[in-house]
Amino acid sequence: MTSLYDASIVVALRAIKTEITILKKAEAWAEQNNVAMKDLFGARLYEDMLPLSMQIVITSLFAQRAAMLVAGQTLEAPAGLHDRDYDECRALLADSLAILEKIKPEDANGKEDVVIEFSVGKRTAKAKTSEYVHRYLVPTIYFHLTTMYDILRSKGVTLGKLDFLTHYLDAVELSPPL
Repeated sequence: MTSLYDASIVVALRAIKTEITILKKAEAWAEQNNVAMKDLFGARLYEDMLPLSMQIVITSLFAQRAAMLVAGQTLEAPAGLHDRDYDECRALLADSLAILEKIKPEDANGKEDVVIEFSVGKRTAKAKTSEYVHRYLVPTIYFHLTTMYDILRSKGVTLGKLDFLTHYLDAVELSPPL
């Protein structure tokens, strides 16, 4: 059975590392193709959806909130939900990574049945920590990570499935390419 730490903190860590990796590829692609990163950061899949920058912001803030809610870490309140430029997003990802890397399994495990309060949009919700992780945190992180990937692909950034999976396959022994 997967521990609460593995289902939450490790998932968030891998998502943040994946976003960092994908952003590096996007930056290299943008430079090679003479595309401004600010143009990519303003890109959306559809006009009523949030831009690329907000996909990164939301994933980062959810990762930080996971540290607070799941592991009981005391952090400064994460910066608000607002658009950021490329450098600010890179800094936010670095901050999220540093926060998550400090959390140990014993900080989260054993807290599965603790009832926590969290926001869902403009509403407040209460649930056991394990329910929060499986029904809200993880789907939200994957949604915004996937949307980030999809926005970049729609703009022509050369990414593949392994770019998305790299940090999820780090514990898997892969054979050499055929």
